[in-house]
Amino acid sequence: MSSIISVIVGFRNRDVLRVKRHVDSFENQIFRDFEVIFVDYGSDAEVAKEIESLVSGYSFCKYVYNYTIGFPWNRSHALNTGLRISIGEHILFSDIDLIYDPNFLMNLISRKKDNVQLFQQVYWLPEQFIDYQNINAKLNDFTISDSGSKGGVHFIEREKLFEIGGYDEFYCFWGHEDNDLFHRLDKSGIKTEWMAPDVAPVFHQWHPIATSETKNFMPDRWWDLTTIYMNLNRGQLIRNASGWGRIYSKNERPSLTSKDIVTYSVKIAKNTFEKAGEYKRIIESLNSLKSGQCLEVIAVNKKYDVRVTFVQKMGRKIANLIIKTLNLPYNLVERDYFKALKYNNLNTIDDILFLIWQLVISKELGDYAILETDHKLVVRLTRK
Repeated sequence: MSSIISVIVGFRNRDVLRVKRHVDSFENQIFRDFEVIFVDYGSDAEVAKEIESLVSGYSFCKYVYNYTIGFPWNRSHALNTGLRISIGEHILFSDIDLIYDPNFLMNLISRKKDNVQLFQQVYWLPEQFIDYQNINAKLNDFTISDSGSKGGVHFIEREKLFEIGGYDEFYCFWGHEDNDLFHRLDKSGIKTEWMAPDVAPVFHQWHPIATSETKNFMPDRWWDLTTIYMNLNRGQLIRNASGWGRIYSKNERPSLTSKDIVTYSVKIAKNTFEKAGEYKRIIESLNSLKSGQCLEVIAVNKKYDVRVTFVQKMGRKIANLIIKTLNLPYNLVERDYFKALKYNNLNTIDDILFLIWQLVISKELGDYAILETDHKLVVRLTRK
């Protein structure tokens, strides 16, 4: 038996209280013919257990775990997974941070039309907000999302999404997937309407914002690459291979399950020629793997310290005092200071991530998993 609406939510490692507020807002909906599909995109085991236990207590919820540990966050893939298993005539793509007014789905159904996609702005809750019982009485206290923002609340006929292959799964980490889907639906003849935000309001629970400007959030120039990709493919309405929305099991992730691991520790390259040599050796190591083997690549960033003796330090200070007294536009620094600048601008982790992404997008890998990314990068790779 189908539902009228399938709500699809993708997430990874979100706190259970945030999720409870989200799902409770559906429990309180006046309109009841709906399902909510929670796609867990590779949360840690403890978090996954908590969330599954929570949502299993609601009759309208489905929970599916996609074993994507070690993959970057891919909202397109997560939402496509939910789309594949949905049974609703219409799809509501929702962020897990949202809290819906009890009349929201009723208002949504009253506005639905064939060949029309619906969007709605959301109200941003402040970081310290706690008065959830009186949330609707405080609309004037909250800022509202941009009028052109396409993410968060998106309602569309299910069949229209299947006609174009759902979200484009090339997009990962952050950004572009919502605008890309909107433009493809628009070019396929789907009209767009916006619902009034204050009729049945939607609230966004606060969390730190990550964007293309966030340090170490995505590989170097990935945002540029996806921007170019989006513009080059604007005329291509149908995306993804036949396996879009794939659900991975643990047995399908040899980079995480292989017991036969070959380790390669990346040497810190002091120039582009040495970097090219490291790239060459990593690719050679990958190509020489035997069946069932996994290559583990380990990279660290090393900070170069300027070491000076006490006499050198005091001599430089005295010289600089004399220069300052003479009002000269100079300043003495240690010779090794420039050496430190050069070496500290080298980023071995970024270089290796760049290589990994070239291998991923060129489909040269059987599987991969990024296991650490703070001060040490550990990546496991398998051949096709």
